Amino acid sequence: MYMVFDIGGTFVKYAILDKSGNIFIQGKFPTPPSSLNDLLVEMYTIIERYEEYEVRGISICCPGVVDSYQGVVYYGGCLTYLHEVNLKQKFIEKFNVPVSIENDGKAAALAELWRGGVNESKHAVIMVLGSAIGGGIVIDGKLHRGKHFSAGEVSYMVGDPTKEPGVYKMCGFDACAPKMIGQIAEVNGLSADTDGRVVFEYIHAENRESWKIFTAYCHKIARMIISLQYILDPERFIICGGVSAQPLVRNQIMNEVKKIYKENPMYLLMPVIENSKLNNDANLYGALYHFFEEYIEKADEYEEHNAILCPNCSTELIALEQSSI
Repeated sequence: MYMVFDIGGTFVKYAILDKSGNIFIQGKFPTPPSSLNDLLVEMYTIIERYEEYEVRGISICCPGVVDSYQGVVYYGGCLTYLHEVNLKQKFIEKFNVPVSIENDGKAAALAELWRGGVNESKHAVIMVLGSAIGGGIVIDGKLHRGKHFSAGEVSYMVGDPTKEPGVYKMCGFDACAPKMIGQIAEVNGLSADTDGRVVFEYIHAENRESWKIFTAYCHKIARMIISLQYILDPERFIICGGVSAQPLVRNQIMNEVKKIYKENPMYLLMPVIENSKLNNDANLYGALYHFFEEYIEKADEYEEHNAILCPNCSTELIALEQSSI
């Protein structure tokens, strides 16, 4: 069995999966907003709680630029306390099992390559709609990480100018799903912690204030997709993340793309936008897939890059399991 964590801006999701990606245990807890120590204590507690499952490896995905060889997170997206933290090393030292770490958007892309819709395409962009927007780029059927592990960091695309001269919004942080949900909750007199599924019941054209907030959110994502369509020329975009489970999200993003194209006839190449078949579990599957890549399929590559590995761990059982799939 393998323990997998998906560290998000709002929740940390976790699951225990077997070699084939079957989920046996699944849960989540609120992401500590400002404390690395609180995050680690909670994650350690989860692993210890399920020790009867004899976890053979731990895989983590999180926001930020992730050096998957060395295990270091840079910037950490909205979780700034992850900056320059070597999560891989911390978990190896604590549990003495193989550990891998990957960026959340890239994990989603790996999941789509393994169990989702990208295996039908050689070129695709995966967008994870959450507290920011994670991204993964597939070129020629392979995940593209880039020279500095930053490929797919679509949140950093330059957005609208702020009131401060020379300062611009970052697209992915501006298109923040929890912020959109919170704003709609507020205009409808709901509490700030109202479940997003309840909030979506208020999103329809007759509710003008809610519809305005929602369509503005979709419009921001549509602009990003159009730019990426012409820069990367993918066959399809696949969206995942919590809010993407609502069919209205994909449909309205597509509507916003069409509106932009109608007013700007120079745009001719219409993006194909699809929902992930894996929904909110994409990052969990992708993080596990990355674990097997690091320790089995691409073990030589990681060794060449002097990757931090578990010094006293055997991966023979992991390799044996994988060969039997």
